[in-house]
Amino acid sequence: MKNFISQKPLNEKTILGIDPGSQKLGWGLIFFNQGKMNLIDRGLIQAKMYKTTYFDRLKIIGDGLEKILKKRKPSEIIIEDLYMKKINIQAALTIGKTFGYILAICEKSSPRSKILPMHASAARTLLGNRSMNKESTRFSVASHLEKRELESENLDITDALALAIARGIEDRGHFF
Repeated sequence: MKNFISQKPLNEKTILGIDPGSQKLGWGLIFFNQGKMNLIDRGLIQAKMYKTTYFDRLKIIGDGLEKILKKRKPSEIIIEDLYMKKINIQAALTIGKTFGYILAICEKSSPRSKILPMHASAARTLLGNRSMNKESTRFSVASHLEKRELESENLDITDALALAIARGIEDRGHFF
C-alpha cells in the first residue's frame, strides 16, 4: 500500500473508476484507508464490435459491469465524463447513450454507492499534470500505486484507475 500524507483523515472507502465505451469498458478498484491506497482489482470488459450490434455490445458491457458492482460493492463510483473536441452529432449521441446506460447500471446495481462524473483532464491534474496523454497517465498510475506491472497495462484500465486515485486525492482536498 502506498502511504500518502493527508491533512484530513480519509475514511475507509473503496472507489471504482470506470472508463466507459460502447466497445470496451476499463475499470479499476482501489481501497483507501488511513492515508493509504491499495489496488484491489482491475479489468477490461470487451464486446467484439464486428460480431454484435451496438445494443448487443452495451448489453455485454452492462452485464459485466453489473457482476463487478454486485461482487465488489464500491462506496463510490467515478465515471469518466466524456469530452469531444470536435462535435460529431452521431458520435455524441452514441457516447451519450453509452454514458446513460452505464450510469443506469451503476444506480441499479449499486444503489448505496455515491456516483460521480469526472473529466479525464481533471483526473490528470490531480495526478500531477493536466496535459498528460494516456501513456503518461499509465506511468503516473503505476507510480502512485507502486505497481511496475501497470506500466504495460491496457490504457482504458489505467485511465479508470487514474479516476479512482484522483477521486481519493480530491476527497482529501490535498494534492500529492
